[in-house]
Amino acid sequence: MTFNGVTSDVYVFFQFMPGFDGTDRSGNPVRYSSFQASFDFAAKAVYGIESGHVGDADVTVHASFQVTKPL
Repeated sequence: MTFNGVTSDVYVFFQFMPGFDGTDRSGNPVRYSSFQASFDFAAKAVYGIESGHVGDADVTVHASFQVTKPL
C-alpha cells in the first residue's frame, strides 16, 4: 500500500460468503455473492500519519463488497 508517499506491504484477508440466486433490476436471473476483507496498518510508525483520530494505534480497515454473476 502506498500512502503519504510511503510504500509498505499489507496483507489483506478475504472471506468469501456464498450467495443466493435472485434477479437484478431488469428481472434477469443472477447469483449474488459477497466478500469481506480486513487489514491493519501502522499509520504513524510506518506511514507518518499524525492525527488526533489515530494517535499511535494501528488502523484496521474493514471492507465488504457484493458481486453478481448472470445465470
